[in-house]
Amino acid sequence: MALSAKLQLKQSQSLVMTPQLMQSIRLLQFTAVELDRFVEQEIERNPLIERDDARDDGVEPAAQADVPETPSDWMREDLEWDSGEIAGKLDTSLENVFPDDPGSREPVSAQMDSNWKSSPGSSGGSSIEAFDLDQITAAPQTLSGHVQEQIALTIRDAGDRLIAAELTDALDGNGYCQADADDISARLGTTPDDVLRVLSLCQQFDPPGIFARGLAECLAIQLKALDRFDPAMQAMVENLELLARR
Repeated sequence: MALSAKLQLKQSQSLVMTPQLMQSIRLLQFTAVELDRFVEQEIERNPLIERDDARDDGVEPAAQADVPETPSDWMREDLEWDSGEIAGKLDTSLENVFPDDPGSREPVSAQMDSNWKSSPGSSGGSSIEAFDLDQITAAPQTLSGHVQEQIALTIRDAGDRLIAAELTDALDGNGYCQADADDISARLGTTPDDVLRVLSLCQQFDPPGIFARGLAECLAIQLKALDRFDPAMQAMVENLELLARR
């Protein structure tokens, strides 16, 4: 067997994870806060590293010179009119409209500052002292208003809401419903069954017992809300007159 030397070239691609590449990948995963913390740690660790706080806003000096320094600059440019032209339009001279005495004219900024301080919503010290949170009191909640809120949240049908509004108007001071189903149905053009159905819905409102048409029905509604309306309680409620006699 003969031995011979041979030269062979082979081309291949490979990715070498250098320390610089690994550090770059790690930095890309940092948030702004983590990156700032990492830079601070590196500065403390290596005294030769200095932070460059200089920022380039990308605006050339020539471009900056073209930008007005204050809003009053461009306002003054827009409001530069010829005095003769203004006098012709006003049919009078500017001296009659705007006196030359500077003491007779209050600066606009002073007027705005005066109006701001005198406004009730300004943040001046006097306004804050005069504004007392204790003086703000919520309007007392009425039974009718409380019921109307529940109607708006519970009843979706427009016709049923009209019936519920009629029933609410028929509530007395104790929360009893003194309405007649036939009268309401005749006024609204509906049936007494619809009125009784809406009445049954309203009797589930808070406080328990509201829209009851009597003491017995009020007790029955309250017992049902407590899940205590068993046959014994039902018999007692149906015979309240006998119970009162004894």
